Amino acid sequence: MDKSSARRLQTINQIYKALICLISKNDFKQISIKMISKEAGVARGTFYHYFVDKYSLLDQLENILIDRVIQIFDEDPQKTTISFSNSPHSGAFYKMLEYLYQERETILILFDCDQSVLVQKIHNLIVKNILGDSCFEPVHTPAEHDVISYALAQELLAQNILSILKFWLTQPDVASPEIAYTIFLKSRTLSPIDLANIFNINLNVESTKIE
Repeated sequence: MDKSSARRLQTINQIYKALICLISKNDFKQISIKMISKEAGVARGTFYHYFVDKYSLLDQLENILIDRVIQIFDEDPQKTTISFSNSPHSGAFYKMLEYLYQERETILILFDCDQSVLVQKIHNLIVKNILGDSCFEPVHTPAEHDVISYALAQELLAQNILSILKFWLTQPDVASPEIAYTIFLKSRTLSPIDLANIFNINLNVESTKIE
């Protein structure tokens, strides 16, 4: 990379970091280009050289996170199936968890931003790049006349993955990617009845503590 390209990349990264810093302290609607430029240490003209407005800046910042995850799956030559026998350190899904863990501070800030559509972009990524690549090892063969359609099954799976990712990343003490992967695999074996039983058992335990 030549010096000009390096300076350009450095400037863009400064602007990205400035936006994240400001979003963590302010409502997005209150953030101005002047504030972003000042925080980044660049002129307003420099900002407009790279971005149309603060909305395009936010969109591009989100896309950097999404594009990196897409790249992780594209670089996996075997599109490794998520199975219960996989080594937790192999495969694109685990590498995605590692990347999300690394970028968790930025992701959490964007989760809390009303103008961010990162959650929807992650949902679309799951549908297209995870479920679309059929990386799941079937747990059972569906009956010939199952009432659950493909579209509904896909959406239920997508929401399941998204819920686990959001719950994992928003915990005060975020578990390691390896633990998150183990929890995810375990959740694949649990039925709604199993989950209800776990909830009721823990609810009874908490009730006993209060008494």
